[in-house]
Amino acid sequence: MLATVGASLVFTGLIVWLYVGRNMVGRITRLDASMRAIADGDLDAEVPVEGADEIGDMAGALRTFRDKLATTQAELVQAGKLAALGQLSAGIAHEINQPLAAIRHYARNGGKFLEQGRTHEVRGNLTKISELTERVRQIVSRLRAMARKPGKGLNEVDLGKVVGNVLVLLEGAVRDCGAEIKLDIDTRARLVLAGQVRLEQVVLNVLNNALDAVREATQKTIVIASAMREGMVELSIADSGSGISPGAREQVFDPFFTTKEVGKGLGLGLSISYNIVKDFGGAMTVDSIPGGGAMFRIRLKPATGGAGR
Repeated sequence: MLATVGASLVFTGLIVWLYVGRNMVGRITRLDASMRAIADGDLDAEVPVEGADEIGDMAGALRTFRDKLATTQAELVQAGKLAALGQLSAGIAHEINQPLAAIRHYARNGGKFLEQGRTHEVRGNLTKISELTERVRQIVSRLRAMARKPGKGLNEVDLGKVVGNVLVLLEGAVRDCGAEIKLDIDTRARLVLAGQVRLEQVVLNVLNNALDAVREATQKTIVIASAMREGMVELSIADSGSGISPGAREQVFDPFFTTKEVGKGLGLGLSISYNIVKDFGGAMTVDSIPGGGAMFRIRLKPATGGAGR
């Protein structure tokens, strides 16, 4: 009888261990790992939905939450990008109106030259009209590319082209601010794994902040450079502004944190940029520069075979 009871207890314990230990505890452990991954910002984390019990219901709810969070984040990124373009609208309108006014001037003068038989001057005016038209096309093309919803895929992106495209949009703002832009893009640290449109949004946000920082400064310099650091490509944007306090440095990437006046910023640009870079598998930091100014560092994975090309 004792042997039978003992065997029954062992058998029961084995069943409980197999069901609870390997089934329920294992499922809860996997669910916990998924929850931690999502909390860390990995919105592509797999959520295993197994069984038709309470644990399965929890997993289904977590998957729904993950999908809604991913959709909300994508909408927030798009809204932040359009807000940044909206802040640039006055400068961009000026950049377009200026060549359009020049085109009208050259066209009117070209008509007069044509009536006078001065074909050489007409040819010169047509060349200038063609150049100005190309400039307007470039501005509009960058606006369309920046405004569209980006894909989530990552591919080889040229930092030189990213910075150049952003500077086309910011040319009027840079000129009005009186800032000097210095470029030092290392050819060995140029190609990264990212999304072109989203990376342009990050650079646009950081450069906008840099321009605001140097607007009232005596020396208005912004240095954009790239270099290889510990196997990663680092894009740095340094300004000669007043710098950033230790307290603000700890909060600068928090949503809705801003040091700007009311109505001049929602405090979402850097937070969105931080998460975009994180989605790329990179990191974004900020430091004060001794003597004044701030430096934002964007670290990204080099594209396969990209470094040194």
